[in-house]
Amino acid sequence: YPSETVRGAVYLDGAYYVMEPDGTIWNSDDDDPTSWNPLNFLSAEFEPDDGVCLSKYLNYVVALGQWTVEMFWDAGNPTGSPLSPVISGVLLIGCASAESVASVEATLLWVAQRKGQGSSAGKDRFVAMLEGARNIEVSTPSVNRILDDDNLATVYSSVVSQGGHTIYVLSLGTTGVALVYDLNTKLWHLWTRPVAGSSKSVSALTQVNGLATATSTAHGCSDGDPVTIAGASPAGYNQTYANVNVTDANTFTYPVSSSLTTPATGTITAISVTESYFDAAAACAFANGQAMLDTTG
Repeated sequence: YPSETVRGAVYLDGAYYVMEPDGTIWNSDDDDPTSWNPLNFLSAEFEPDDGVCLSKYLNYVVALGQWTVEMFWDAGNPTGSPLSPVISGVLLIGCASAESVASVEATLLWVAQRKGQGSSAGKDRFVAMLEGARNIEVSTPSVNRILDDDNLATVYSSVVSQGGHTIYVLSLGTTGVALVYDLNTKLWHLWTRPVAGSSKSVSALTQVNGLATATSTAHGCSDGDPVTIAGASPAGYNQTYANVNVTDANTFTYPVSSSLTTPATGTITAISVTESYFDAAAACAFANGQAMLDTTG
């Protein structure tokens, strides 16, 4: 087994396949991932680029390199690797991030990059989807600009299916944005999620004509932020995700029942919720639904 491999392992027709950073693809013995013959290999060598990720598409092993994508099929070769290159199965685009590669059923998507003739490098990134032996650029110019601006240091991708939609989720940690492509509608979206802030102490809580006024030094809230109030008595002051109006840096208001006694007592706290990008790292089906793992585990 090679000492270093790129992301991705593929099982096809009884053999397991992995790829080294130089583009060499190794295969195990039949149905034995613990046995690796030193003669069982071939190289993805259409261009002298580095290997980035190994994946599977239909009945093909797909080697995604820095500037090329090569497809291989199980030719049943008696010696060496069972694989042979697919005729016309080379794409002159590469893979900008191994972590952007995601597949479902007969679909393979990734953040691709291309370079001009004679150029050693280029950004020109886009999201590609493999269809047959060719790629389709599914991203828009706006999405491409975001991809070009990000350094791709922290990337997560997954494919989820929910409510009749199959969705490619691409989370960019450096930019702090989740780009989401709906394969059914062919539309792009931005996904966000609520993130709870730190708990703030509320030193005073009163109400006049059904409007509660909370005093909390440097609360950090903005108009419309959902805030959870807890620990107050009477309990009617306690709210989950109350949309607040900010009076100043130390006070905010929200509606309550006008029958509540004032002022409120107790050890009162306020936790505001802000909007952040949807940092999904992985997904799987679970209990007739969709379970997703975020970047913090």
